[in-house]
Amino acid sequence: MDIERIALELFEQIKKDDVKAFSRLVENNSLHTISYGRFPLLSVLYLYHAYRILKKYERELQNVHNYRKVNEQYEIYNAFKQKAGRSLRLYIKDNAVVSPEEMLAVLGESGRLKKIYATSVVNTKSDNNIRKIYENTHQAQIKEVNGKVQIPRKKMSSKKRIVLSICVIVAIASIVLTSVGVVKLMERNDDASTDVIVISSGEGLINAITNKSGNIELDSDIDLTSVIYGPLTLSNIIDGKGHTITLNGTLFDKIESSAKLTNVNFVVANVEREINASFAEVVGTNHGIIDNVKVRANGNYTITDGVAEVGQEYADIYVSTFVNENKGTITAVELTVNMTATNVADDNGYLTSAVNKNYGNITNIKTTSASRLETVKVDVSGLVAENMANGIITASQNNALVSQTTDSGKWFPHASGMVITNSGRIVDSENHGKVFAISTAKTAEVGNNKLSVMASGIVANNEGTIKNTVNYADIYGESEIADVRIAGIAYYNENEITSCKSLGTITAKLKDKDAYIYLGGVVSINIENANINNCGFEGEINVTHTATESGFVFAGGIIGESSGNLYDSFADTKVIANVANVNALKVGGIIGSLVAKEYNILYNSYTLYGESVGNVYHDEDVMRSSVGTIILGNRLYGASGYGATKVQTHDELVNWEKYWE
Repeated sequence: MDIERIALELFEQIKKDDVKAFSRLVENNSLHTISYGRFPLLSVLYLYHAYRILKKYERELQNVHNYRKVNEQYEIYNAFKQKAGRSLRLYIKDNAVVSPEEMLAVLGESGRLKKIYATSVVNTKSDNNIRKIYENTHQAQIKEVNGKVQIPRKKMSSKKRIVLSICVIVAIASIVLTSVGVVKLMERNDDASTDVIVISSGEGLINAITNKSGNIELDSDIDLTSVIYGPLTLSNIIDGKGHTITLNGTLFDKIESSAKLTNVNFVVANVEREINASFAEVVGTNHGIIDNVKVRANGNYTITDGVAEVGQEYADIYVSTFVNENKGTITAVELTVNMTATNVADDNGYLTSAVNKNYGNITNIKTTSASRLETVKVDVSGLVAENMANGIITASQNNALVSQTTDSGKWFPHASGMVITNSGRIVDSENHGKVFAISTAKTAEVGNNKLSVMASGIVANNEGTIKNTVNYADIYGESEIADVRIAGIAYYNENEITSCKSLGTITAKLKDKDAYIYLGGVVSINIENANINNCGFEGEINVTHTATESGFVFAGGIIGESSGNLYDSFADTKVIANVANVNALKVGGIIGSLVAKEYNILYNSYTLYGESVGNVYHDEDVMRSSVGTIILGNRLYGASGYGATKVQTHDELVNWEKYWE
């Protein structure tokens, strides 16, 4: 059971006060005891005034006192912060819990609090917090009459409020000045719940983060290159005000769900690192919000022997210039990176600019056109290495040149414009950076497995969904003895690609007679049950295979080889082929090779594994059919028009409803 995913869905039903959907999720998954970080389920129901749900579950949830924590949602924290005022300081510590009674006190729901206070189990800490909440947030003194809470109607006198405010400010100032050093303390008119510490030195920044002294603002650039620090935990807000922090190693081990990093630039200059475990230059794991950040990085990584997990032969080592794992939200990030990585071990190495593994939401991140990511025996992508099942990437763009070379006979190079493996969703994004994957290996050292060189504009392996995404860049793959699998969007598709398009030139070069080229304008290999819908390719296909025997080329305007489904797609291609064995050239207007289950001799037709319906194509070869060849078992058969219409001109193609700009 994916408790985090279900908890997110439950939160959505709380906001809607949908008692039916809430009941289904709670009862089926035994979620009565969950707590969103510091906020138990009942506290969240009070915060969002989910009265229909409360009517059914309030009494039951009042008896819950031991909690099973899931990730704290920033949205919950932010809503609570707006209500809590000065009482927010009671919950800075990680283990602080906003009990249901305390939440009612924050919300000023005295009537409901009175009803449950006498019968609820309220510990001393919670009792004290309730008193402080009424003093700090409501400027009211709490009293007890016959064991029952009584709230006076009148607020504190002006004199008492002034005295209390002075005491609070003095107390905080004492803590801050003791732990941080010379800083300025500011009272924010727009956010009375939080004090702001203005930092102008590296030591002050490290101390403020370490001691969780309050929200932080920078009033100058910060140079940490001569400051000794270990990766820290960020629990509140850092607003860089556009200033730059120059790093000397990873700054944050973790950004908590209540924290935010915004309006700041990071510089990682001239790094030379040996890496034997997954690593990121700025953030280890993000659970919170990262917004409006710029990163500039240059240098070189050398990947050495790492420690493999139990049951694995090799370690997986991921390297990023920004974040290792994102489990929160990242928005509006710009990266200018010029990084190289060389793998001197046999472990699996990966290099990317922004995030190694994304479990959360990424929106509007991009690399600049001045960026380059170049590797030797290290898989490489422009933005993210792995977009996990819950990961979402939207409105993002790679402009970096992405390149991998290898001379290893047991390495399968993957190079991709945006993501290496996508198990989640990629939407409304673009790749403008050229992609290169080149193997110069002369012999294979992988037993009976065939080496492959893989290059693609958006994703190498697609296990999730890609939608409304465009590749504008040229893609290049070359090898001596390995298969070349190359495509505009994804080299391998086993799920869903919808409304995607590739432009530019796709080039594949190969020498060995026992190796094949699989080239697709959109996808190289489309497996059984995978779908491609309303996609297109406009560009040049350029294939070179110098073997004089065998050495097949399977190239299609949309797909290289397909066992899956292709619907309502279009291709406008120019094919340039330099093939020593002309009989080995299998090029189709939409599909290079189409895989069949069986041949029906009575109807002279094939039963296919997938469908090809409603497609249209145009190319400059009047003899070319929609499919290059039919594969049945281990044999190839001549093919004709399967599920596609050929048109004579580009203008005619444009007039079809399948075509889109």
